[in-house]
Amino acid sequence: MANWKAPGLDEVYAFWIKNFTKLHGRMAKQLQQCLTEGNVPECMVLGRTNLAMKDEAKGAEVGNYRPIACLPTTFKLLTGIIAEHIYGHLDRNGLLPDEQKGCRRKTRGTKDQLLIDKMVLKNCRRRHTNLNMAWIDYKKAYDMVPHSWILQSVTLVEIAENIKRLLQNSMGNWKTQLNAHGTMLGEVNIRRGIFQGDSLSPLLFIIAIIPLTHAETV
Repeated sequence: MANWKAPGLDEVYAFWIKNFTKLHGRMAKQLQQCLTEGNVPECMVLGRTNLAMKDEAKGAEVGNYRPIACLPTTFKLLTGIIAEHIYGHLDRNGLLPDEQKGCRRKTRGTKDQLLIDKMVLKNCRRRHTNLNMAWIDYKKAYDMVPHSWILQSVTLVEIAENIKRLLQNSMGNWKTQLNAHGTMLGEVNIRRGIFQGDSLSPLLFIIAIIPLTHAETV
């Protein structure tokens, strides 16, 4: 985790977790307890979303705000460890589709993927080679994935039962505080979609569309 990335409501920066080594043993026991019991305290799944105004000239229009999500650092630590193990499981068993590059680790993101596609297209034009290409745009992708489908997809790729149980139990408590101009506007229950701000959430999205990716390539 980045040392000084904005923390969630716990107000704990990753720098202190890394350097207070005397606490590591105690934290490891507590995180292991979460995995054993298959649940986390509600405070760990309460995010903070700051609404940053894009253009002051447009005023307080709904579309003029950019949401910046911050999750508790302790939750990001736990989900980061879980994500590392899930990635290992998916890699070992060849479950990650080659077609899905956008959210995978060690990839450069959307811009670089577009540059690669442009280079392939240019090379085909130069060699007079036929090329068939399809683009699929998932509208509001992160916000539209049902929790039931995430859990079903996790089952399909045979993720460990204790991790699945932790996800299932914690999803019911997923919430975020909305803040604008230093004022807390209220809490929102997250009943659909995934969290944003930790390393596990993009991986859950990838897992959720694995069946769809295979269906499109058949």
